[in-house]
Amino acid sequence: LVEEVISDIDGFVYSSLLRYGDYVIQELDAPEQYYLNNHEYPVSIREHGKVYVQYIKNDQVQIRLKVKKVDSESELPLSGAVFEIINSKNEAVTFQYLNDNHELVKESQLITNDKGEAYTKGFLSFGSYTLVEVSAPKGYIKSEPIPFKINRETDSIKLDVIGQTNTITVSNEPTVVTVNKVDVNYEPVSGAHLSLVDENNTVIQEWISDGSPLVLKGLHVDKIYRIIEEKAPSGYLLSKEVEFVVKETTSVQDVFMINELIPTLKTYAEFDTKTKESLPLEQVTIIDTVSYSDVVINKEYRVKGSLINLETQEVIAVSEKQLIPVESTGSISINFEFDASKMLGKKIVVFEELYDGDRLVASHKDTMDKS
Repeated sequence: LVEEVISDIDGFVYSSLLRYGDYVIQELDAPEQYYLNNHEYPVSIREHGKVYVQYIKNDQVQIRLKVKKVDSESELPLSGAVFEIINSKNEAVTFQYLNDNHELVKESQLITNDKGEAYTKGFLSFGSYTLVEVSAPKGYIKSEPIPFKINRETDSIKLDVIGQTNTITVSNEPTVVTVNKVDVNYEPVSGAHLSLVDENNTVIQEWISDGSPLVLKGLHVDKIYRIIEEKAPSGYLLSKEVEFVVKETTSVQDVFMINELIPTLKTYAEFDTKTKESLPLEQVTIIDTVSYSDVVINKEYRVKGSLINLETQEVIAVSEKQLIPVESTGSISINFEFDASKMLGKKIVVFEELYDGDRLVASHKDTMDKS
């Protein structure tokens, strides 16, 4: 080794005075944004006082980026993923190129094709970047930002026409939603006929609950879906529709549809005199004790009773009362006051109805029930 020299700001390197002889110039290091030139340049010194000039070229570090988008489970390619490349100044990298109409076009986003691939339209120079997924394929969760560097050590292969290219493979996890058919105690319920529909009322799936959660993968993020119970399991009320929005999360999203048992009602009616008969007075009172079972604890119900003339089926009196049960079984008293002065010899029956809001959930209308 004769000597080591460093290029100046203008890129020139000057050796010391060299004696007559043969020499080799070799680059030992290059600026970090350039590739090292490993070529050896022979120089023969033959004339005294002559300045020999040797040009040494360095190729700038420039690499295209290829994004490969795949399903995290099947590794099948995914189309429609949108990416941006963010530089160290937190700016989206923009490429300019001529389209098929020879028009100058600017592009800052990469969109994967049917092969799950997207290529930058130009080269990335030396520096630090972040690959950001702006929009995931439908039914998938966006991947986390991926930092990467372009330098002499960046792995790349030379592709025809495209040139040196580095590949980053990005996987997406599908959305996962479980539909759980349960009773009020969140125990599994089998035998419910269900359907899943989207915002356009298109049926996505139909199934019958079997006691296990139904796992749905690939529902679209931020879209509204509805679960509709077409037929309730035996002994249960038909569930109200359940609406949900798919969240952008890698966690499993649990959706519950609850079935309530069909309540049962029994009644025992008597006059306030504790008898089943009364004189035809202008004002009499009947007290109906309504026994209920299989109601939902702490839920607000409305009990509606009607006194019916058994012969004419005419409604004599109506009475309502709010019910908020503290146990699933119990009883409540409903009072009816009416004019019985013209009802000598008439038989009266009591019909009872149980409402959840405006929804009738149980009734007792047995004209043969002597209670």
